Amino acid sequence: MMKNKVQNLGRTALDTALRILSRRQTTVWKMKQRLQEKGFSPKDIDETIKRLLGWRYLDDRAYAISYIKSKEDRLSKKKIWIELLRAGIAKELATAVLEEFYSEEKENYNCIQLARKLWHEEDRKWERKYKYSFKNKNIPKEVLIKKKVGDKLLLRGFLVSTVKSVLGRISEGEDF
Repeated sequence: MMKNKVQNLGRTALDTALRILSRRQTTVWKMKQRLQEKGFSPKDIDETIKRLLGWRYLDDRAYAISYIKSKEDRLSKKKIWIELLRAGIAKELATAVLEEFYSEEKENYNCIQLARKLWHEEDRKWERKYKYSFKNKNIPKEVLIKKKVGDKLLLRGFLVSTVKSVLGRISEGEDF
């Protein structure tokens, strides 16, 4: 802790905050944390946050929108929501922005794409690993792969209803 205070000699909280923002966008909560770690007083931190909010250099809504747009092709809605909360975004704001910018169609599309990828991986793994396994001898290949893909999709934050729908399409033989 002492090291940070020594490094900050001659720097104001505002200077430090602007240096942080020059590298990446951040939330109000994260900025407060970073400035506290640097050893600035609560009064200096509050004044700095007010000034940055006034200049619109800090904007939790803009941060949430930017984060969603950067992760929407790879993550589920639930996973993005959790990451926004970890970044210090209020629950209400995270929910509202997700509803506005992350559609159900996008969620279904992401789940289908990931299911397709996982299905092929598990199929290859079955050929190498499970095909001759005594433990899985009586389980049909499709059932085993379907279970493993479903479990992985659930772990990635997709809703049970979405996963069931995608796996149902696979069972019916639809070209997903």
